[in-house]
Amino acid sequence: MTRLFKRSARITISTLEIVVDPASPGAHLDVAFHVERSLKPEPNTAELQVWNLNPDNRLALEELGKVPVQIDAGYEEQTALIYLGTMRTVFTTRNGPDLVTSIQSGDGEKEYEQSRINVALSAGVSNSDAFKQVAKALGVSLGNLESAEVAGRLATSPALFPQGTVLSGQVSQVVTELALSVGLEWSIQNGALQLLPLAQSIAGSAVYLSPETGLVGSPSVDSEGILTAQALLIPDLFPGRVIDLESENLSGTFRVEKAAYTGDTAGDDWYVDVEAKKL
Repeated sequence: MTRLFKRSARITISTLEIVVDPASPGAHLDVAFHVERSLKPEPNTAELQVWNLNPDNRLALEELGKVPVQIDAGYEEQTALIYLGTMRTVFTTRNGPDLVTSIQSGDGEKEYEQSRINVALSAGVSNSDAFKQVAKALGVSLGNLESAEVAGRLATSPALFPQGTVLSGQVSQVVTELALSVGLEWSIQNGALQLLPLAQSIAGSAVYLSPETGLVGSPSVDSEGILTAQALLIPDLFPGRVIDLESENLSGTFRVEKAAYTGDTAGDDWYVDVEAKKL
């Protein structure tokens, strides 16, 4: 597990960049983060804390409003994007000698809650084009809409609107109805639409998870067949990904349903907690 030895992260809030550099321990600001992501349509969220920002940066953050928040984290030889969203609130409090700036963020939060659509679709519109219209109305990128797996599913499914229609109402509800009609589930992941066939996973190789590759403690499965496991902060563990689990008491192939990433440069936390369903 030498590649999981030195923690590394990059926090970007608008033009402010905070780098956790394993080559320069102690030279960076201390930060803590907690990111929650799932396959549910409800928005993913992130909470950040930054210690002792200089006054100019602290004031600038408090005046910025809704700007991008990005968290890349992992280890020296393997970091990846674990969160991309929009800042919701920012405030600073004093904790003893320290000033702690707290940032709360949501991924597609405003779009999910407030976006509406009122678009006329002509007769013969393709299923793919219908989804492109709702993605545009949501204000998110197409994500994996044009991947071979999803595009193939949409192309071979019966046309949703052979006579044309008007898509009208809250976009999140419209997307849910369209997705269920063609056997898909949807979520917003890092500002992009993610579509998956029901109970299936993202195309690609599985993540092998064992004590030798980052598994922490003993995983368990509840009465409903949901796996709960903790690992070191491996960026490849995200909702929709397949994991091949191998531990002393449990093994099998699972799809990640939820992932919670927790990091603290001044503490021990540098983990991802996952819930997953057996495939």
